[in-house]
Amino acid sequence: VAAWVAALVPRTALDSAALSPLALALIVFVLTDLTNYWTHRLHHDTKALWPLHAVHHSTSVLTPLTAYRQHPLSGVVSIALTTVIVGVIFGLMVGTFTPDLSIAEIVGANAFVVLTNMTVTNFLHSHIWISFGPKLEHVLISPAMHQVHHSIEPRHFNRNYGQALAIWDWMFGTLYVIREKEVVTFGLDDEADAPLMTHRLGPLLIDPVRRILGP
Repeated sequence: VAAWVAALVPRTALDSAALSPLALALIVFVLTDLTNYWTHRLHHDTKALWPLHAVHHSTSVLTPLTAYRQHPLSGVVSIALTTVIVGVIFGLMVGTFTPDLSIAEIVGANAFVVLTNMTVTNFLHSHIWISFGPKLEHVLISPAMHQVHHSIEPRHFNRNYGQALAIWDWMFGTLYVIREKEVVTFGLDDEADAPLMTHRLGPLLIDPVRRILGP
């Protein structure tokens, strides 16, 4: 998508102000993380998307594999939104500042995103309470912060949506600052989500679609 958009951008006087591959990679990382924040938040705030995302929240124990406990349709929606938003904006940047980049170089600029997905995403779903402290947790998401996000306690609802950076939660008013170790229970306790808490494959795949389509 980025390569296609970049090819549509007309040459300008900014061509000479080329960005380095490192700068592009960092910008893509920040842009992708911001997009992930809003995509994640939409899954919680939108009635049509929550049943899909509820599959991820139905786990009773967090492990690195929990990151991949997703309804297939939820993955499609998230990837589509990220592809369009990040691809278009990244393509405009490449077309404006570094129009001669090859497709291989554009793909390579996602190195930080790949590294984050391989490490931070898995690390966040650890069952071990690891907090970075109130100051650093205004910038970075810790495993403890994400455990709070998965909590069934009402005071924890709709908090800490960030994937790597906590600055988006801080900016948009969804940050839950941890002051001390908390006892956190995971899962779903709403009656509508009960079929998901059976942890059986059939209900996990079928019930979200049934709820979206209605009675």
